[in-house]
Amino acid sequence: MNIKEIEEVLACCLDKEIIEYEMPTKEDWEELTKVTGKKFCDEFIFFIELMSRYSFPGGIYNVSRKGNKNDRIIDVYIRKLENKNWLII
Repeated sequence: MNIKEIEEVLACCLDKEIIEYEMPTKEDWEELTKVTGKKFCDEFIFFIELMSRYSFPGGIYNVSRKGNKNDRIIDVYIRKLENKNWLII
């Protein structure tokens, strides 16, 4: 799916955010990729970027430092690595 198709789905299901948050920057994605060693598919990137515009009834981790008040994916990843009882694949 491309970003427009994903946005069409989100627009049918979710309300727009009252305050639009800043989308993750290229640098935010590069940092996440470097720390995790994972390459993220375009659909995931589009979804996370679009979530800066839509209100989701639950928590979605941020990539951007300037997102909503939810934790960042990178911070959760690092905390889980520090806790030896978690399995990361």
